[in-house]
Amino acid sequence: MTFLILLNIALLNASNTSTRATVNTYISIGNSQVITMPVSDFRLMNSVEDMWTAGLSTLPVLIMVFSGIWHYAKLVILLFT
Repeated sequence: MTFLILLNIALLNASNTSTRATVNTYISIGNSQVITMPVSDFRLMNSVEDMWTAGLSTLPVLIMVFSGIWHYAKLVILLFT
């Protein structure tokens, strides 16, 4: 059971740190299409940091607590019970 909880923590960490979405720009000139560099990446921490630097305080804290910390806390409590 311990192995499964640790595996779940590792998978949760991988999902929270990976890129969720990427915005790319596509430029068409005539019949040729050029793909430029990604404009923006969306991750959990990027969203929290962007909101925090924009002057919001409540929403980034709620997102961090309920989408980040809470799931790890539940798994750690389960690991030690």
